Amino acid sequence: MTKSALLFCDLLIAALCFAALGCQQQPDDVQPTDTALLGRWDVVVPKHQQHYPVRLLPKRSMEFLADGRLRLYRNDTLTLEGTYQHRGFPKNVQAPDGLRYLSLSNGQGNSGMTYELQQDTLRWSTPMYKDVMNCWPMRETYARATATAPPGK
Repeated sequence: MTKSALLFCDLLIAALCFAALGCQQQPDDVQPTDTALLGRWDVVVPKHQQHYPVRLLPKRSMEFLADGRLRLYRNDTLTLEGTYQHRGFPKNVQAPDGLRYLSLSNGQGNSGMTYELQQDTLRWSTPMYKDVMNCWPMRETYARATATAPPGK
């Protein structure tokens, strides 16, 4: 893939995470921070992409900081930074057991994501809405990173 195609993919993923979705509603009350979520998480390459040469797939990761900042990385280079808050589920979001809700912001709008933690595995997805079609569904799996900071930090 060309550099511009990789940058476009990163921006698309960031937009899915941080863009204000038209079907999004403001979530309810602020919840305490989940300390198990803090730290760096590397994306797990899905099976349908594992046949690509590894050098063509960018290493993507995200880092949750205790001060409420979320950083997105591609190949250990910071590509986007925003903020997050744990909140209660909005009234129009399906809330299965085991899922938590995060409100995300990058200064241009708010979005929401749900996640589930199982030991050192993070399952990250867009919320499922009760009353509207899920516009851009995204589901990714992350594993806790062995290094907590990119090289040189």
